[in-house]
Amino acid sequence: MNSMPRLFLITFVAICLAHSVPNAVEAQSRVPLADAVKAFNRVARTDKIGKSQPPLTVDEVIAAIRLIDIKKFYMAEECRDEFNLIANEKSIESIDKFQFTHGWGPLKIDGELSQFKVWWIDLRIERDSIKDRFGRTPAYSNLRIRDRTISTRRLTESEVAKYEERKLANDINQQKQRMQSLKKTRDRK
Repeated sequence: MNSMPRLFLITFVAICLAHSVPNAVEAQSRVPLADAVKAFNRVARTDKIGKSQPPLTVDEVIAAIRLIDIKKFYMAEECRDEFNLIANEKSIESIDKFQFTHGWGPLKIDGELSQFKVWWIDLRIERDSIKDRFGRTPAYSNLRIRDRTISTRRLTESEVAKYEERKLANDINQQKQRMQSLKKTRDRK
């Protein structure tokens, strides 16, 4: 791996991060924030929504981090410290992820289901050494870097029917899982 060019490794890591794919790099190492942002932008340009959006910048990431205290986001103090470290050192751990979302919904608005076209960019950090508010490890925290709502539309009748069918199937599966869990608990007693 030492013979692998550094740029290729950074690009590989950042592309994994941009798609929230589990990172193939085992050791935690710091990656320059500028390189991770560039790699994210390369991936974003291939997305149907991302290609029409302004590229992410290091300044935008740092500004969002600096606003954590002002906006009073709830997060573990250790996570807040990690974000501040990113801003101060202008580098991120290789396991940190830039993620994007381009669609949201459907949501019921005025009695009808609507789908939203969005461009959200989040920076997700995850640390084995930090416990979340429930005492679980690893703790993670997402910070929304960019939050842009682009458009909305009401679902067609056929889309509503498909959505309701999927929702019903999901509800049935969840009910089956609850029943199996209750049965296991009862069998243990």
